Amino acid sequence: MIDPTDWICSKESTYSNLSPEEKKAISEFFLIWSYFESQVLNCSANRTSFFNLATNLQNSGKISEIGLNELVTYFKERYLSGGSFNDRYAALELEKSRNPPEVDSMLLEDSTDQITKLVGCLFVVYRFRNNLFHGPKWRYKLSEQESNMTKACQFMIKIIDNA
Repeated sequence: MIDPTDWICSKESTYSNLSPEEKKAISEFFLIWSYFESQVLNCSANRTSFFNLATNLQNSGKISEIGLNELVTYFKERYLSGGSFNDRYAALELEKSRNPPEVDSMLLEDSTDQITKLVGCLFVVYRFRNNLFHGPKWRYKLSEQESNMTKACQFMIKIIDNA
């Protein structure tokens, strides 16, 4: 029987060079995303399901329980340099998700409401998912994804627990 991890390591140095912690973070992200999409997005990740989830969390008073402001701060530090979008922002490939305006609002506008912030964060996490599932992260640096995957997993778990 072929061991999938050994096989991919023999085919792709991008993966074989990752630390065990990086590999674990990526694997956990795949697992948690699948469960998250099933449990809180009705197996359909899109603007409507993101907005409905955000509205439900806001209306239930639980939006403050999911670590939203901490994730927004992390994304601002990661995707902005001197108040402008950087190369990491471009690597999200947001155009493949129709350039959701909520992401730019979440990153650039301090007065953005909680629902818009949450939808913006969900779109960034969704781009992590798409870029991993569809391959762009293999072209870029998988080695720079551990913190993204870990923070995204923690965020999704908090949402599931509060939805």
